[in-house]
Order: sequence, then C-alpha cells, then structure tokens
Amino acid sequence: MILKYRLNKSDIENVVLHVSSHVETSKNNSNTWNNLPEQKLWEELVSCILGSRINFEIAFFYTDQLSQKGLINIEKILHDPTSALFSISELLNSSIYESKVTGKFGKYPFYQSRSEYIVRTALNIYDYHKTTLKTILNQYENEFEARDAIHELSTGIGYKQSSLFLRNIGFTQNLAILDTHVLKYMVFMDLLSDFSKIDIANKKKYVQMENILNNYAISCNKNISRLDIAIWVVMRLLEKEYSYGNSCFGFRGN
Repeated sequence: MILKYRLNKSDIENVVLHVSSHVETSKNNSNTWNNLPEQKLWEELVSCILGSRINFEIAFFYTDQLSQKGLINIEKILHDPTSALFSISELLNSSIYESKVTGKFGKYPFYQSRSEYIVRTALNIYDYHKTTLKTILNQYENEFEARDAIHELSTGIGYKQSSLFLRNIGFTQNLAILDTHVLKYMVFMDLLSDFSKIDIANKKKYVQMENILNNYAISCNKNISRLDIAIWVVMRLLEKEYSYGNSCFGFRGN
C-alpha cells in the first residue's frame, strides 16, 4: 500500500524511472509480427477496437471469448457479415464478465457500435481493399506511416489504439500510448499545460504530445514505450490512493 504523504514531482518521477528500469529488464522477447499468422494479427486489432475507452481486462476477456467461439474468424466474417455482426453483438451483450472488484457479472458497454466497427474493419481490409494486415505492414519500414495506414483502414480506433496495435504485435517500440494516466503525468510534470479527450482523438495534437513525451524519454535515457508503461502503472496505483485534484496531487485536464 502506498503511504499517504505529500508527493512532489521528484518523488513521482523517481518512482516512474525506477519502474521503467524494471520493465526494460523484463522485456518480452516474443516473436515479432512477421512470424504471426494473419488471424492472430487480426485478433490483436480486434482487441484494440474493443479496448478504446474500455478497461483493458474487459477488452482482453471479450476478445478471447470471441476468438474461442470462432466469431471473429476472418473467413466467417467475410462469408456472412450480417450473421457475424449479430453473433459478435450477441456475445458482447452477454453478462459473462465477472468484475474482480465487485464480483458481479457485466457485459461489454458498447456492444452494438463495436460489433459494427469490427465487421466494417474486416470488410474494409480483406474485402474492399483485397489486402491483409501483414501485406499492409510489409509496405512500411516507418512506424509512423504504418500507424497512418492502420488508422485509415480501421473503424473506431484512433492514434492511441493504432499505436497500441503496432506495439502489441512487435512492429515497433517507438510509439507512445497516450491515455489519460500518461497525460495526467505529463501535466503534473509540466510537460503539458492541459489536455482534453478531444486532444487524444486529434491526429496533429496526438503527435505533438507524443513528441513531447519522446523528448522527455530521451532526456531520461529511456525508451518511450518502456517509459509510458511505467507511467501507466505508477499513475494507476496513485489514482487508487489519491483523488486527482487535491492539494498534494492536483491535475488539470480530463
């Protein structure tokens, strides 16, 4: 349990950098995206579609359920998109997720829209453009161009989730995942004056904030992907101990 004492920038920064060092030493050396089957790449993208503005445990749980039941099989979606949409929506709307906090069962909150996003993205990539994720990624050595391509071909995800997809599959470690925890840290450290959720969705502002964090990572001699994971971990723990906005741990933004 974190002791309740008055925290300052130096305290939090030191903890983040310490955690970042441990994240780096335990870096997963799993196979890169080029060794993954297309279905696995697709399921990672589905997970990112489901993970937008949703707790990652819930997104992972429902992606796994959809995969186990064959509901996000690429060929099945392309063969009968209407049936696939109904089946995906039905499962997401099922109260099968058990909260670790309350012990109660719940369902995915945006089941209808996210089901449509999944089917529309599959059709856009594999039917309308007659391509694959692996083919798309093989066209780019630059992670920024690859992110643009994934963002443009996918429905319902922004730069944050597109970046997360590329990181999860091992395409790059040079893109930032800017969620509210990371941005609150940036505000607290005076790297940003403020932010809003609109900023995260705006391509130009996202890249600007990403560049700021990258420069900060360089100044700390840290890789940006390892650093933002450490920030996310530390800020989540602090959120449980402190209320954002109080006298010792105040944040602007939302």
